[in-house]
This record gives sequence, C-alpha cells and structure tokens, in this order.
Amino acid sequence: MTGQSIWTGVEKCGSEEQQRWRNLSFFCAKLTKEKIADLSYLSALFMLLPERQAPKTTPGWSGFLAAQALAAAQWIVPEGHGAWVWQQCRKVTRLSDEERPPRRKWNLEYWQVWKAAFREAVERVDDERVHEVAREEASRAVEIMEELESH
Repeated sequence: MTGQSIWTGVEKCGSEEQQRWRNLSFFCAKLTKEKIADLSYLSALFMLLPERQAPKTTPGWSGFLAAQALAAAQWIVPEGHGAWVWQQCRKVTRLSDEERPPRRKWNLEYWQVWKAAFREAVERVDDERVHEVAREEASRAVEIMEELESH
C-alpha cells in the first residue's frame, strides 16, 4: 500500500497501543498454551522475523523492534509459555525451500532468529525508543530460551 505508514502506535514507549499489543499477545499465548484456542498464527514472535521488521534504515525502527520484542516475550516469559514454544519449535529444524517465503510455523531456525532479536533489543541501552521494560522482558526471554536449550 503506497503511502501507508508502517507506524501503528505500538512503537511509542509506554503507549496505550504498546500495552494493548503486549496484553493481547499474552492472552493469545495463554489460550494457545492451554489448548483453549490455537492462536499461534497471531504470535508476536513472528513479528521479530527480519521480513516483518521495519528496515534498520528507517528512522525510529528500534521503537518497532522494542514493541514487538515486548509483545513476543509474552510467548516466552510467563510460566510454561517458553517451554510450550520450545516444544513446538523442536519438531521442525528449519523450513523447507517449498515453505519459503517464510510461513508462520514453529521451527528451530526461527527460535534462533527470535533469540537474536531479543538480544538486539537488550543491547540497545542508549536508545530512548527501547524502554527499560522492553529490555528487561527481552533479557528474561533470552535467559529462558537458553535455559530451555540446555536441557
């Protein structure tokens, strides 16, 4: 869509839109993990894939990264969520060439991409667009992911 802004409001630190996106992501993850409804296709983790991110050359792209990392962490940080995602990802090492462009499908290749995106958010300590809350959640997500990998 030509002329349409990539910004939705979620990229603004502490905005109501950002809080709603985080809360919706938690709700979808919880319902999916508990097998109440399969909302995995709505996972904010998929927003951390490079093709879904704002280009790094775009001014303010890090705010978008922070918002997506904060929401995506809801699929990893709350108790049992990360283990559920890890279990799904372990079923598939990587997408086949036929499944590209990438599909919203759990796999170990994406797991590594998501972990790298969380790390990138954590490392942006001097970036005013990456709120401390987003960095803390992303840091916790990396810790949980690494702990799950070690077992």
